[in-house]
Amino acid sequence: MTVHFDPDQATVGSLGAAIKRLSAKRPKLEVPGRLHRIPVVYDGEDLEDVTRTLNLSRDELIAMHTRPIYRVFLVGFVPGWAYLGPLPEELYLPRRKVTAVFGVVEPGLLTTVQDLGRPGAIASGVPPSGAMDRFAHAAANLLAGNERNQATLECTLSGPQLVALRPCLVAITGADLGAHINGRAAPMWTGIFLAAGDSLSFAGRRSGMRAYVAVSGGFDGERWLGSRSTYLLVSRGGMHGRPLKAGDELELAADRSAPMVAGRQLAASMLPDYSEHTLAVMAGPHLKRLDMTSRKALLGQVFKVSGQADRMGYRLDGPPLTLTGDELLSFGLAAGSIQVVNSGQAIMLMADHQTAGGYAVVATVVSASLPAAAQLGPGDELRFRAVTEAQAGVMRRELSAALASLASP
Repeated sequence: MTVHFDPDQATVGSLGAAIKRLSAKRPKLEVPGRLHRIPVVYDGEDLEDVTRTLNLSRDELIAMHTRPIYRVFLVGFVPGWAYLGPLPEELYLPRRKVTAVFGVVEPGLLTTVQDLGRPGAIASGVPPSGAMDRFAHAAANLLAGNERNQATLECTLSGPQLVALRPCLVAITGADLGAHINGRAAPMWTGIFLAAGDSLSFAGRRSGMRAYVAVSGGFDGERWLGSRSTYLLVSRGGMHGRPLKAGDELELAADRSAPMVAGRQLAASMLPDYSEHTLAVMAGPHLKRLDMTSRKALLGQVFKVSGQADRMGYRLDGPPLTLTGDELLSFGLAAGSIQVVNSGQAIMLMADHQTAGGYAVVATVVSASLPAAAQLGPGDELRFRAVTEAQAGVMRRELSAALASLASP
């Protein structure tokens, strides 16, 4: 029982004695209160976590939850909020730990939660998704003291404005979108301590297309098929399958107990050169379907990212490419595949690419060039250059060495 009283009118002792006298005279409650039947839709954001924790199916949980008649024990917290009970013991759960680390003041143009995706779901027709620039994503995590696959924020073209709700360590990598902390320019590719109340914002794009923000402990989010990555087409993963919006609170995936170390940074010689718009490619399975003029154009002329560019892929404006041969049966696809559609336009597939298709794949961007590809935006010009498998391997090992230099000792 909670009693509010005026200490000028009563003492604690006299009030306690009065409560005891009234309690002794209280009649037994024989007449039950009115029974209210409330229609409910079971689609809450925590439903999947609860069924998994209790090892129940959705239907079993609903049956258990709707079986009892509940009593209103208290109304409070906010007007009209009723505390009900008793809850069936089979549905008991510990109080959820609050691990909010950032509040979203402004969401930016397109800010999503991303990790390294769900490659194991490709066989079921689900795109791998995940961070577009996997190097920047992994580097941000390592600088924040995380494993590479922890979720980060992928900020496209313009970044969000966030306020720290607790002390934390962050790292910002990828595109230079003008990161600021409390109104002052913030360094990139290094770990930075934030105090509760500090503001992280972005002034505007200077170079590149996508920046990544990591926090020590990683960002939490809805898991779908083993990944927190946001897949916007089906509204799954991350922040309820959507971009951030003002008023969201971002939570930690793990509340780290290990010491956080700020100031670690990626050596300048190992920073990616996002101004290099020549992407290394290897021959695709259908390169020979291009006539000789088109093959020379593919590897010798300039292409431009059109306005039709998103996480699924980029349509490229440039010389038309002419194909020969019969229509193809659909086959599996990968990020970096360069398709040629019937009109002769080239398309470069990216993280949210379809898993199968029937357009000819004339080349594939090697994995070490995909970070640079992820930083291209509409209007950017690019070229392709052919490399061998051995050369592609050298490029990949260079990126791996850069990330290895950030690994905790």
